[in-house]
Amino acid sequence: MTNREFGKRVGCDPSFASLLKRGLRSPGTDLFIEIILAFELDPVEAIDAYRQGPDEYSAYLRRTVFDPQVPDGTASAGTDQVG
Repeated sequence: MTNREFGKRVGCDPSFASLLKRGLRSPGTDLFIEIILAFELDPVEAIDAYRQGPDEYSAYLRRTVFDPQVPDGTASAGTDQVG
């Protein structure tokens, strides 16, 4: 998923999506909830990752949203795009 696609889905700027993905920022409460709802994430897992800090939360987002595994076991292509 591109940063632009992520931003459109949750209502944030693609550049902020990039910061989230790299662990340089954490979402506020409203955006955190929107991410969980938009991507149907497990709230307990998301909260656990968030509580562990920006690095763990960004790893969680990369694993569950930005770079989820496709059926053949490889990461999806084109996920490093800013927009």
